[in-house]
Amino acid sequence: KKRLGSFGFEKIYNECEDFYDPKTGPKENDYDVIITNPPYSSDHMERLFKYCTEAKKPYFLLLPHYVYTKPYFKLLQPHCTNDVGRGAEEEGPFFVAPGIGRRYTYLPPQWSNGHDKATTSPFPSFWYCNCFELNKPVLSQFRELLNASIKTKSAKASKFSRFKQKVILCESVNELPNELKGEFDPSKKRLNPKRRKKLAKLKAKMKFHHR
Repeated sequence: KKRLGSFGFEKIYNECEDFYDPKTGPKENDYDVIITNPPYSSDHMERLFKYCTEAKKPYFLLLPHYVYTKPYFKLLQPHCTNDVGRGAEEEGPFFVAPGIGRRYTYLPPQWSNGHDKATTSPFPSFWYCNCFELNKPVLSQFRELLNASIKTKSAKASKFSRFKQKVILCESVNELPNELKGEFDPSKKRLNPKRRKKLAKLKAKMKFHHR
């Protein structure tokens, strides 16, 4: 609440209750947007996607990179597969991810083996977003903001300028960078030693650039 409130969002509901309970859960007119980082265990992610898809309300879900390869995702999001180039234009989800070489980190739960660590990042994660009929204007404004943050104004920014981006916008599964693709995505390629070495140099150059 405090975090979103600092950005000017005053009406925020975040209480410890059963989100899916028809009696205590949110009703259609109770909210405009869903923003959440749900538990990754059990069937939480599948239930959440089903709920959001049926509700047809804008959602922003912070989830693991492999979720889009799950059968339930392909079933609930037929416009967002590796066979479709522009999922968001068909009211399919788009993705907002940390820049190349970056990851979200999490506080490990007390019951985990790594609970003594300050933070952990066992796998890439990014935002699964869908504004349905509002996708087009939202994406248009998002692109403008991203372009304004990049010094290179050309249509095709240099590899290094893209590498420096703190946020990446992907309008379909096809646009996900290789390092963010799920392990069961058949299009994911393992970099050869030469490419891995080059990527490591780019990361080192980026760190030096920001000092």
